[in-house]
Amino acid sequence: MSTLLSDLRFTMRQLRREPGFALAAILTLGAGIGATTTIFSVLNGTVLQSMSHHGSVRFARIVWVLLGAAGLLLLLACASVSSLLLARTASRQREIALRATLGALRPRIFGQLIVESQVIAFLGAAMGLLITAWVLPSIQALESEALPPLKAVTIDYTVVLFTVLIAVVTGFVCGAAPAFQASQEEMDQTLRGGERIVPGSVRTVRDALVICQLSLAVILLVGAGLLTNSFVRMLDVDLPAAAAALSGLKLNTILVGLFATTALGLAALGVYAVTAFSVARRKREIGVRMALGAAPRRIIGIAISSGTRLIVYGTGIGLIGALGLSRFLRSLLYEIGPGDPFTYGAVTIVLAAVATVANYLPARRATKIDPRVAFLSE
Repeated sequence: MSTLLSDLRFTMRQLRREPGFALAAILTLGAGIGATTTIFSVLNGTVLQSMSHHGSVRFARIVWVLLGAAGLLLLLACASVSSLLLARTASRQREIALRATLGALRPRIFGQLIVESQVIAFLGAAMGLLITAWVLPSIQALESEALPPLKAVTIDYTVVLFTVLIAVVTGFVCGAAPAFQASQEEMDQTLRGGERIVPGSVRTVRDALVICQLSLAVILLVGAGLLTNSFVRMLDVDLPAAAAALSGLKLNTILVGLFATTALGLAALGVYAVTAFSVARRKREIGVRMALGAAPRRIIGIAISSGTRLIVYGTGIGLIGALGLSRFLRSLLYEIGPGDPFTYGAVTIVLAAVATVANYLPARRATKIDPRVAFLSE
């Protein structure tokens, strides 16, 4: 218990020293956990309760689809925070090596880093509950004859327990890779080395996480696009029976669209972070190239190369995944198929444009590096 309390105090001091990192990680997990908790609260208050409503079967299908979308957003948030933790752990190599030299065993280092990720996860869960409390009144206001009673949708003990469970799992998912990597480093080599070394395994895991973020963003954007197209087409139908379907489809479209927009932002942040980290790691190399007369265009090309590769891989894998998973939306779509080429084309263009801008911005700053400062910083 004393070890745990010591780790908690150390973690809080670390987070206070790095408010930017702490805020980014907590808000990211808060968005993912908040979305998941909100949809679970709807599921808990309606589908999991005994309902004798004529639209309950269709509504249950809608809620399960939304829960799946929220789960994808949570997974994307975990990938984002894990990527942030990897970069942060790489920047703390000397600190971790010094602690090991002073007697801290590898399991002790691993455990302390897991505690850090758990604290971030629980703070994110608290943020997620606040988001849920803020969103639920808007969901309850959707009360209509076409939907089951939504007044029972509240934050009860079941929802809180679900959120706690999500926080525990999320903490381990986010922190396992960075903690394992940090605990396996060669401490003596780290202390002797002058230039900060980023192991190839760290770069591989980080790149895989960004590809995962981009892929999940594509899947959510495709789902949102298909539902939006269906909703617009159904608005043109003048049939009494369309009212019930419209109510559920409207809820689906709004929430999945919100999830997809958040996912797009997180994916863009992931690409930005990778390129910025790559520029910082190669600062000396870029300084040498600029001192030898390399043109700014050449420097930008070097800086964006890794990010561009990740964008291509992530978009391609996401489109394949969307083709498979969008079939689960077939029963909710109207006059549009799950493989609609217009939707897939639009998603590809939007994601590529946003990710390219996120990739270019830190690369553009690389051309402002002063070679003399780059040498001195090393």
